[in-house]
Amino acid sequence: MPAWWHTLRSIAGAATGQMDKEIARTWLTPHPEYLALCNNRGARLASCRDLFTSPVNPELVSEIRSATKGNYAPGNDCFKSVIQQMLKQRVTKEKPGRPAKTR
Repeated sequence: MPAWWHTLRSIAGAATGQMDKEIARTWLTPHPEYLALCNNRGARLASCRDLFTSPVNPELVSEIRSATKGNYAPGNDCFKSVIQQMLKQRVTKEKPGRPAKTR
């Protein structure tokens, strides 16, 4: 089972088997952002579960998939500009194929 699955099950309070509980107890350290959700463990678990109950906008999912498949950054122009400067490489969708020859 992938490590992220154990993490999700642990923070959502869905660790059921002995192995899941042992992994959660010995391997996982809660992130400060997760701990900041609520002071009460039960409320924190409920808050975390709520993050996964709302459906994601299909247009956003499509944009993320296209960007992932095309190896470019999703987001608005400002975000893309910042990422492009950080990476020092193109992060926007371009016309496919080789550039036209110049004479």
